[in-house]
Amino acid sequence: MSEFKVVAPLGIVKEREIVPAAPLDFLDGKRIGMVWAAFGNGDVLLEALGELIKKRYPTAELVNMNPGKDLKPSEYSDPSIMEVARESMIDAAIVTVGGCGTCTPGVTRAVCWIEEAGIPATAVICKGFVNPCRSMASMEGLNAIRITEFPPPNIVTQTREEVFRNAEIIFDDLVKNLTSSPAEGRTIRKKARKASCESDIVFTGGFEDVNQHFMAMGWGDGLPIVPPTIEAVERMLQYTDYPPEDVIATLKPSGTGVTPWSVAVNGVMSGCRPAYMPILIAILEAVAEERFAVYHAGSTAGWTPVIFLNGPIRKELGFNCGQGAMRPGNQANMSIGRFLRFVFTNLAGFKVGSTDLAAIGRNFMPVLPENEEHSPYEPLSADFGFRRGQNVVTVQSCGSMTFHFTSEATPEEHLEILAREMKKELQGEFIHCLSAFGEEIRPALVLSPMVAGILSEAGYSKQDIRDYIFEHARVTAATFDFELNRLYPGYNVAKIVADGLLPKSYAESDDPERLLPLTHNAEELVIIVAGFESRNRSCILQQIAHQGLPCAKEIKLPKAWDSLPK
Repeated sequence: MSEFKVVAPLGIVKEREIVPAAPLDFLDGKRIGMVWAAFGNGDVLLEALGELIKKRYPTAELVNMNPGKDLKPSEYSDPSIMEVARESMIDAAIVTVGGCGTCTPGVTRAVCWIEEAGIPATAVICKGFVNPCRSMASMEGLNAIRITEFPPPNIVTQTREEVFRNAEIIFDDLVKNLTSSPAEGRTIRKKARKASCESDIVFTGGFEDVNQHFMAMGWGDGLPIVPPTIEAVERMLQYTDYPPEDVIATLKPSGTGVTPWSVAVNGVMSGCRPAYMPILIAILEAVAEERFAVYHAGSTAGWTPVIFLNGPIRKELGFNCGQGAMRPGNQANMSIGRFLRFVFTNLAGFKVGSTDLAAIGRNFMPVLPENEEHSPYEPLSADFGFRRGQNVVTVQSCGSMTFHFTSEATPEEHLEILAREMKKELQGEFIHCLSAFGEEIRPALVLSPMVAGILSEAGYSKQDIRDYIFEHARVTAATFDFELNRLYPGYNVAKIVADGLLPKSYAESDDPERLLPLTHNAEELVIIVAGFESRNRSCILQQIAHQGLPCAKEIKLPKAWDSLPK
């Protein structure tokens, strides 16, 4: 039986330690920072807690704080909240409210940063999210975090009256948290750190033993992995000019420094051929961009990234660019998609049950190469500033992939169907993403090569397609109001516009039947021509706004590329 000496897939972890702030002796006469760092009803809870504080501690002063510089209440926190806390001269802070996979990290980080400023702070966290909060705090370096648990059901489903009633239930615990030292929590970031450097052997055994070990350590994905031996990793490294030990990106929330070595290890595990290495590095660089915001990838929405590929490397490395491109069966399409999932779990630090809080979730997606040979249009990469012929990966979040619908008849009727399907897909909870998740949202239309050809022959450019869909894929203001109020009680289009989260054009009248677009502008629609050239089926991919905005990177080939085996 073959024996494998394998290395760990973890990258370089930079240890950080935050010492919990000293507790208050009492709340009377103290300045209490009230921070709404995310999630529906967090503002209502702060209002209720504020009333209770003033009733029991009349001399306490409430200070409404933003979750960071240049941020508004309800936005996700950033490290500048330390400066805000110091400038506000608060003695303690209450941060609400963790009840999902993006708001819980936002609240947790705010508490960590405030504690790092030497100010005691408590996170108010819904039942079911307490252990994830502790795990995320440990990643930030705070192994003892003050948590006040909020009773079920999830706060976003509760009425104002229920929130006020539950505020009374948790109030004593909240006061205790601010006036006592927190208990030591979990320290997950040090788990299994056996190796002193990335090339150290962490396990030796047969194929099944290696796989069992990797699953036990949380390094696998439930399927067999290729054992990452030093020899296999070094073969991958021949296909990049980066030094193996150079940190080429840092991924949140883990703070892991990613090197070509750790990219190669996860590539080997995924079943990638060595020649895929330049693509893997480009993918890593894309998801490390601040614009991609990988730290939101543990959202309860359970989104997964999709990888688009352009350039001659598609054919050179044997990608399936046509019929069944996202079906299993092609090594390049499948193994590279799997690699990106390993990047999220092993390097960014997303683990189901602790930091990956997908309510249901979905598996990784195979790479979707553009069918450039059967497309009448410039490639997708050109829309991101690259020229035709450059090898480029584009990575963005994917919330869902629709039914692969057909369109037929005249070119104009094709356009009508595309707009109808876009409206159908984007008119539900997607409105919440459009309205509350930032100034950009990038749904993707995967356009059949056949339909693209029909539209092009009729004189329609890609921009014409975007313009038509923008003008015709619209829903009523009443639908917007319903979806907004469903997730954020009391919110409607007028309030969202007043808060600066949608353009003023969305509130030009108060007619509930006026039609509103489902993207901020026509240019936001991503169009890629892909799939079977002999069938008229297209589909739509949702995108989660500021969670995983598209990032495109050129694939940099090593100087010796032409002489290396593929």
